[in-house]
Amino acid sequence: MIPGWQTALEHSLSILKPGGCLHIVDFSDQQAMPGWFRKLLLQWLDWFHVRPDPDVPAHWSNWPPGTKTNCVCASSPGATPCLRITRRQGNSR
Repeated sequence: MIPGWQTALEHSLSILKPGGCLHIVDFSDQQAMPGWFRKLLLQWLDWFHVRPDPDVPAHWSNWPPGTKTNCVCASSPGATPCLRITRRQGNSR
């Protein structure tokens, strides 16, 4: 994640309108990746100041009421990336 990701996500949720949707790609779980590919991925992410953080998945469960989250991941645990789609309940206008 980017530096200060908790604050960035909380702010994003606070301004998400009813019916709005937030898409987040999470690279924190890399267990099933081959070592050579994981090394290349970490280097590429580092160029953009992005660091995988194992605390990210636990953070989803603490999101405020009124948010519905769905995680669309590859079929096996440890496969990266995970796309998390979060919707604010209500109608968009």
